[in-house]
Amino acid sequence: RPPPLATTSRCSSLSGVCAAVVQSLRFQSASAPVPVRSMMVAAVRLIERSLVMLRPGELFGETALLDGALRPYTAEALTDCLLLALDGQTFEGLVRANVALAVRVVKHLARRLKDAEDQIENMLLRDNQSKVVNTLIKLAQNKESGPQGIILNVTPLELSSRTGIDVESIKRGVQQLRDSSYIQITDETIVVPDVAALRRLFDLLGMKEELGR
Repeated sequence: RPPPLATTSRCSSLSGVCAAVVQSLRFQSASAPVPVRSMMVAAVRLIERSLVMLRPGELFGETALLDGALRPYTAEALTDCLLLALDGQTFEGLVRANVALAVRVVKHLARRLKDAEDQIENMLLRDNQSKVVNTLIKLAQNKESGPQGIILNVTPLELSSRTGIDVESIKRGVQQLRDSSYIQITDETIVVPDVAALRRLFDLLGMKEELGR
């Protein structure tokens, strides 16, 4: 049976699977491998060396089961969560028996790798506004444009995790883009009317950075 989660209102376990409603959740880093957790309804962030926002249906902790290494992150729930915890044997059995699940896990790992590459790219940029613009361009890639433009469902906290910038600086940067009509904002939705204009702005910011050196 998977080890108990921090503060649960209900937990039932059957054949290596544990479903739990969690009010507070915090897994400390550098501890022994534990069951993979799949979020059914959750908002969880991984903190320490990087900050990643995980949405409902995403996985975390799977690498510890795959290679037996210590977990390098601390996970903290931002809202009440419903989690599904699997031990190593159950996880491997499900992946072997379910092709659709195996494909989903591979896509999940590939997306994590892509996100890491984008974060590294942002680390090489000195200007905070360049990081924000570059991240919005990345998020807009491969998305279909509607009547108003490309819609991005992203929060300031998520942008902070992708850029490595504090939330207040993110809000100021986004407001500047809004004031300059590069984006539109409705609640937590960002609309990009013209991605090409954002790319031109990114190039101009890069030129400004080069001239300032």
